[in-house]
Amino acid sequence: MRHPDPSFGSSRRSVSITLLAILFLGLAGVIVASSFSFMGVRKVDRDSAEREVAFARLALASLLKTQPKDQQSSAIWNDAVLRVREEDAAFMEGNFGVWMQEFFGHDRNFVLRPDGVPIYASSALATVPVDSQAEVYAAIGPMIARLREQVLEAESAKDASSLSGMDVIALLGGPALASVVPIVPENEEIPFDPAHTYLHVALRHLDKALAEKIFRPYQLSAPHFEPVPATGSEHSLKVMEQATQNLWLVWTPNRPGLILAREIAPAAMMAALVCLMILLLLGLRLNRTTKDLEGSEAQARYLALHDRLTGLANRVLLEERLEQALAQARAGGPALGVIMVDLDAFKQVNDAYGHPMGDKLVQQVGTRLARIVWDGPTVARLGGDEFVILLPNLRDEEELMQHCRWVQDGLSEGFRIDGHYFQVTASLGAVHSDACSPDKDEVIRCADIALYRAKNAGRAQFSLYHGEMDETNRKRNRLASDLAALLTEGKGAIAVHYQPIFDPHGHLAGAEALARWNHPELGPIPPDVFVVLAEERGLIEPLGRAVLEEACRVAALAGLSKVAVNVSPLEICRAGFAAQVLQVLQQHGLAPSRLELELTERIAISSPTAAQKNIAVLLAAGVTLALDDFGTGHSSIRYLRDFGFDRVKIDKSFVQQTEADPTALKLVRAMIDMAFSLGIAVTAEGIEEEAQLSLLTTLGCSSFQGYLLGRPMDHEAITRLFQSANNVTWLPVAGRSIA
Repeated sequence: MRHPDPSFGSSRRSVSITLLAILFLGLAGVIVASSFSFMGVRKVDRDSAEREVAFARLALASLLKTQPKDQQSSAIWNDAVLRVREEDAAFMEGNFGVWMQEFFGHDRNFVLRPDGVPIYASSALATVPVDSQAEVYAAIGPMIARLREQVLEAESAKDASSLSGMDVIALLGGPALASVVPIVPENEEIPFDPAHTYLHVALRHLDKALAEKIFRPYQLSAPHFEPVPATGSEHSLKVMEQATQNLWLVWTPNRPGLILAREIAPAAMMAALVCLMILLLLGLRLNRTTKDLEGSEAQARYLALHDRLTGLANRVLLEERLEQALAQARAGGPALGVIMVDLDAFKQVNDAYGHPMGDKLVQQVGTRLARIVWDGPTVARLGGDEFVILLPNLRDEEELMQHCRWVQDGLSEGFRIDGHYFQVTASLGAVHSDACSPDKDEVIRCADIALYRAKNAGRAQFSLYHGEMDETNRKRNRLASDLAALLTEGKGAIAVHYQPIFDPHGHLAGAEALARWNHPELGPIPPDVFVVLAEERGLIEPLGRAVLEEACRVAALAGLSKVAVNVSPLEICRAGFAAQVLQVLQQHGLAPSRLELELTERIAISSPTAAQKNIAVLLAAGVTLALDDFGTGHSSIRYLRDFGFDRVKIDKSFVQQTEADPTALKLVRAMIDMAFSLGIAVTAEGIEEEAQLSLLTTLGCSSFQGYLLGRPMDHEAITRLFQSANNVTWLPVAGRSIA
């Protein structure tokens, strides 16, 4: 009989103990692992919730900031101020209504007069009657009143352009985010009048569709808006503090940790090995989830600091980097430069091809600028067609000018977009940090002043800021202020002088009315100074009307057979101009055939269709039309074809060179032949010598004007001259200098 080996039992017990120990250790490991897993799950869910709250705040801030900025893309615009004052419904629909709804996603848009009365309303991609939106007007009233007070306190259009108002309002269809901005000039070409500033209002319905559109990209689950904060497992964030309507963004938080724990729990209970494998997978999965969240956060920050259209830095990032560069400069580091780039005639692209084509051109220009400056500088888009280049580590102004030349050369290459070719030029304003105060706002202001100088100098060039530009601006502002007071408040008057015009036989054929301004302190101001100021500051209408009324009054009293009055392209393009001219003629009893309007060829007409309508009415009434400065512009034949001129006036720069320059003589002969072939009369301007008069008479000019024949004179002198016109054959030498 065999006995069991006592060592077997001992070994078995040892194995059992080992197994129990292993089981215990395994169970302990599972428990410990489960505990750590549980804590990890909670941390992941907590981190995810914190990130979602951060993303929600970022998205809400972007929504509140973007909506008024989108409105300002059209509201800070000279044309917008003028056309809204005229209450041009088509313009408002194309720039403040349906277009904004299509491009920016607005649900409703309104334009309000300074007294708060709505003049335009659009909803659901269509213009609607203004009285159909009474519910909205009542809801936005307090917001409008607050902004109106701020606008009245603004000292300039620049101050007013930074103002906006926002509110969450309650409507029958649900809550809506309302924003309002003032419609103000983009520069000083149009005077800023706080009391007569129109407002633009935009509404977006805060519904589930908008929540999904805005917050889904930030990985928020089931986002929607509620009038009360969330309870239970949902999270919420108040849309706007101190709003008329309390509203919260509510969403269901994602729980990636809990989801993962549920996935691995069955496998973890099967075996420690499986548990370890699952824990490993969990770690990998958690790591990947964390990276995804970090990537989403980086993407959100990128969107907050970059322009959506071009991908370039936006104003926020530009100011951040400019402040950093200025801080280094103040601490003794390298200097910096800023170049402000504004595309010339960009509005014509939008008008001719539409805003989508304009956006594509802006995108390509942004790409080209980024390629030109390469690495180091920051290229930012401020909005519209305006860009800014920040150049750190700049040595001197010569290097700054070289960068300006590179930008101009780079933009001179054409752009081909959808089968269309665009030749782009730009005006540049540049400032070196040593030339102005080391403050970011001051640097941008100085660059803007230099840009204004470049545009006034003829565009397609660059200008560097220097301190005297501020003094020049102050002088221009003073002249503009005095001119406005003279024209609108009756503080003085614009004088009108008259230069006689003669026919080939030496008889008086008429006179040209010339505006003169004798400033009480600065003396005589040249017309090419104050007329340009009037066009820039929106004063050309009262100036033109004052000259027209005085010229017609004197012509009627003196019996002038014909009086010629210069007309600005801004006037001829204005709706109602023809009716105004006919009203003045009727008021002074002057036959339309005795008035001739002169339109200069040096300045292109921006709205040919509007000009043609006015010209057609005037020509039909008997008013004649002359093309002044003929031969000096770039569109003579087109003007003659499109506008039906009765007369052309050869510029004095050609007349005075006919004897010394054979080429000038050939050009003058060609102009006269072309005009005669079209049945158009020809007047020679600037005749100062007898030989010029004789030559141009031989060439066939139908009338003559110049200092040789008669200088500009006041209304009394021209009256005396015409009353004795039957005995006048040219002016005697002594009478040619009458003033």
